[in-house]
Amino acid sequence: FLDPPFPDSANWATTDSAKKIMENSVKILKEKGKIILRVEKQKSHPTMWGDLPLSDDRTYGRSRLCFYCKN
Repeated sequence: FLDPPFPDSANWATTDSAKKIMENSVKILKEKGKIILRVEKQKSHPTMWGDLPLSDDRTYGRSRLCFYCKN
């Protein structure tokens, strides 16, 4: 579960540190494992997490949860 600070969430996925987190988290994720990213609901979110596609997107209050699944 990843929860970057809301003020930075719009551009967080494009930073070098986020790219490293993406690469490393996909490597250690087991088959059918999920990565959940929490962002502010009106901010953009990545449609791909490394090579994992966005499989679900849910909004709760001012938060959006983005689910990426390794199939």
